[in-house]
Amino acid sequence: MNRIAVALGLEDTATTLDELHRLDNSIGMAEIRLDLMEEFDLDLLIANSPCPLIVTCRPQREGGSFSGSESERLEILSRASALGCAFVDIEWDCVSTFQKRGNSTRIIVSRHFYDSMPADLWEHYSIMRGQSDVVKLVGFADQIAGSISIIELIVKADSPVIAIAMGTAGRMTRLMAPCFDACLLTYASSSATTGTAPGQITVREMIDRFGVDRVNTDTGIDVHLYTDPAQEPAVLAICRGNGDRLHVPAQVDAEQVGPVAKALGQLSPRIHATLFQSSPAHP
Repeated sequence: MNRIAVALGLEDTATTLDELHRLDNSIGMAEIRLDLMEEFDLDLLIANSPCPLIVTCRPQREGGSFSGSESERLEILSRASALGCAFVDIEWDCVSTFQKRGNSTRIIVSRHFYDSMPADLWEHYSIMRGQSDVVKLVGFADQIAGSISIIELIVKADSPVIAIAMGTAGRMTRLMAPCFDACLLTYASSSATTGTAPGQITVREMIDRFGVDRVNTDTGIDVHLYTDPAQEPAVLAICRGNGDRLHVPAQVDAEQVGPVAKALGQLSPRIHATLFQSSPAHP
């Protein structure tokens, strides 16, 4: 199953539908960020989308751009559920007041931490899973340790989750998540200039370089640790996934190579982390 979901926040309905049709053969789902759109027609979007949609209208308090009233925002999402979108994404602090209409739409309850990675991810998950069909937890990782805590959550979860570490250090979470049962999806951008969150990888790179569209719960995961930013091109050159193995680049401080490799290996026997060694072919 292709668990890549493109995250779109384009200017209008027509542009969004054009992009969805362009990407249709490459993605499993799409998130539509209504709060980033200048105008939208929910009826047209949902009726004419070639793939299942997650409809989101993020308020400013959770890092979004919607500036209208809370009742107006929740009414937009209620209407999306009435029109039969696959999912609506509701923030953790207002799910109790959300009125879902129709039976086919499922609820993602989300919480975002834009400047840190909370230490109590599991506690948040435990509370939120009773309020939702899918729990979404997003933090910001300025070090690999934050990514490891996200992967640990995905490995341990016994209900559907979307768990992401934003930022460059969180890249591994976007690549590794679909290798585990609990993961509903991983987000990607449609292009290098249209990302909706820090650290998003493009759909094309997800597929062409890493092969994320082909991974499953039997896929082996090779994490290539490197300590020098100048090594990144050489590391990326060996990150060519085919579904049998996923190759993941991860920059770490030299003193953290051992602890990071050990921590990753303890998460799953399918994860193997090793230090990248430059060779004459990769100076």
